[in-house]
Amino acid sequence: MKKATFSVLFSIVIYIVLFSESTGFAVTLVDSPINNALSKIFPELKQGYIDLNNNNQMDQSDEIDERIAETVIKDSQLQGKEILDFIINYYMFLPLDKVRKVKEILDNPKGAISEIVALRYRIKIYEIEQRRSEMEESGERVITSLQKQQTEERLRELISIMINSYKKEGNASEKALIEARAEFLKVVNDGNPVPLDLREESKEILTSILINRVLKNGGSKNEVPEVITSIEAIGQLKRETAVDYLMDLLSNKSYKIHAIRALGNIGNPQASDRLLRELEREQDPEIKIEIIRALGKAGNEKVVMKLKGMFNNEEEMLTVELKKEVFLALSKASKKHADPTLVPVFNNYLSSNDPFYRMVAIRGLANLNAFRAANELNNILQKETDPIIQLELIRALSILKYPNYIVSFTVLLKRKNIDPEVRKAILDLLAKEKRTELVINHIILNIGHPDPEVRETAKEAILKQSKINLRLVASSLNNVLVRSKDKTVLVMGSEILSKLKDPLSAPTFLFLTKSEYTAVRENATWGIYRIGRIENINLVVELVKIATDESQPTSVRTNAIRALGAIGYSDARVNTIGTLINIIKLQDEKYIIMKKFAIQALGEIGRTNDKVLNILTKTLLSSSNLAIKLETVSTLNKIGDDSETVVRTLKKQFNQTEESALQIEILRAMGDIGTVEGVDLARVYLEKGNRSNEDKIEILYILSRIGKTECINPILKIAMEPPLKTYALTVLGDFDPDVIVPVLKDKRRSESDNKVLEIINSVLYRLEEDL
Repeated sequence: MKKATFSVLFSIVIYIVLFSESTGFAVTLVDSPINNALSKIFPELKQGYIDLNNNNQMDQSDEIDERIAETVIKDSQLQGKEILDFIINYYMFLPLDKVRKVKEILDNPKGAISEIVALRYRIKIYEIEQRRSEMEESGERVITSLQKQQTEERLRELISIMINSYKKEGNASEKALIEARAEFLKVVNDGNPVPLDLREESKEILTSILINRVLKNGGSKNEVPEVITSIEAIGQLKRETAVDYLMDLLSNKSYKIHAIRALGNIGNPQASDRLLRELEREQDPEIKIEIIRALGKAGNEKVVMKLKGMFNNEEEMLTVELKKEVFLALSKASKKHADPTLVPVFNNYLSSNDPFYRMVAIRGLANLNAFRAANELNNILQKETDPIIQLELIRALSILKYPNYIVSFTVLLKRKNIDPEVRKAILDLLAKEKRTELVINHIILNIGHPDPEVRETAKEAILKQSKINLRLVASSLNNVLVRSKDKTVLVMGSEILSKLKDPLSAPTFLFLTKSEYTAVRENATWGIYRIGRIENINLVVELVKIATDESQPTSVRTNAIRALGAIGYSDARVNTIGTLINIIKLQDEKYIIMKKFAIQALGEIGRTNDKVLNILTKTLLSSSNLAIKLETVSTLNKIGDDSETVVRTLKKQFNQTEESALQIEILRAMGDIGTVEGVDLARVYLEKGNRSNEDKIEILYILSRIGKTECINPILKIAMEPPLKTYALTVLGDFDPDVIVPVLKDKRRSESDNKVLEIINSVLYRLEEDL
């Protein structure tokens, strides 16, 4: 029986180990049409992750975690919504073709729940597909910041090796060039862009080096990865000298598509003329589409005429896909060649039933800078319900600088059912408007929106507007906050207002300190602290109440204490100092942070009396908390009391502690007070332990602050150390000559150490020269 039990347990353990190694955590996919379709694109979903690094294993680090978290329902089953959220967050790491396949799934959902999911996620997937497409076109690849920096540095190093080897020539240089080129192409093949901020000469030489690699195998019928990468890199460098070599590759099926793309990137008339000729005779639909895309990038007059002719010729538009590609290429080409005859072409598709044509037509009109179309686009925007098209219209009207865009956009903002992505896009645009008075109230209305991303966008827009017109933004926020009863508005609004540091908002903050919501009171007290010195006795009275109110959360009380210090107001009518002293006396550990800031506040107020000195000296000697001790010494320093009691307390604490940070803080205070008692303590500090040069420099400064003759010998001793000699001599040179010269001359007569004599003579020479 025991053997059987052990065997079963052993099998279970082995299963758990194997399972955990292969998947990382126990998870299954919910059986749904969307999940089934997604798992065909990402087979690794069955193990609970998406392979962003494309290394057939689940990676988890600070910057990237491939495991898909359960965010909707914690039931060890992955929902389609959780997978789509993950894709949206990490789209930049995914290949474009996979993003497009996800978009296709949402375009053709099956089943009621899948249709609802698609409805909610379609616009975001469209957005990331567009961004990912732009990344593909520009050659951008997303990697961690450190990887990016290291990779770019290595690429530059390899380019430098290649160019220097080319210039030097010789067998050794040839070997170095070939090895550097091979590594360079490997790094570029991994998706890293070629650095383009090179000198023109360097670009030409690098292009020649890459062309040389193409010529080695460019005639091969089999694809050679290094040749393909060389062609792509040549396209990125955009040198016209490469066009003839790339055109020769158009006859080689293995490299034809890559050469077409590179020619499109270069985009000069010679390249586009050859592509136009290829288009005439090409029969392969896939290659034909690549040529059309390349021509769209080139975008000169001949290209636009050809594409326009093709689009209007039904016989040439053999498939729907081909027609869409030509239309898209026309839209892109319009950026480089604005043909006014394209305006009616695009206008005709503004009312198309196919969202693709509507979206591309809008983009084309924007690229043409067709200002006359702006009114029509605005009319469409007011009627349009598709969020994707709305976003395109908003961008177009912004590009066209439509004069009434603010009115149009704010009308949309007032609609409750507008998609959050559209709302965010409008808020982003309003944030840049220079006429704050026209937009600020419309932006503020969104700080209470149910969607947290919209609220965050509205907050950023308000903060940007505050840099344009702080007074108006603060005033508008104040008006909303004193009237609103909405918790979300009050919390977000008070947080924003606290960041503005507007002194005229003090009455609003005073009003908000009485809010029923903790977060609002926390923001209000923080806002007062951020404003700092302000003459408002009512505000101080309220802060004193909050600081001593046990029913208030510690965070609110702490902010109130800090605000009292920042205001620095002490009046017989308000016992601010007495309040702070009472807080310092609190014994429970939960008050530790309040005590620290109460001590700090006393230093900021800067007034002293027997009660203040008594609590500070007592706290310094009795507290076991280092942070409290450091703050107390700092406050004693700020108060600047040089009484015997203070000096004695500081000296006693110095001798009681082994904490270097506390000892330095005490010495700093004694230096600022200017007491000669600090000299012996400085000497003790230097003699104990191995002090760093930074510590010794600090001591030199402290001794210079004391400035008494007793400081001279310790400074001379430190000056004996070569790294510190220059600064030590500077400190000695700053002494009052009437004080230091007689002392140094007297010491010179009795000193036998040549090094010390050298320093003394050097200081005396400088001082006497100044005299």
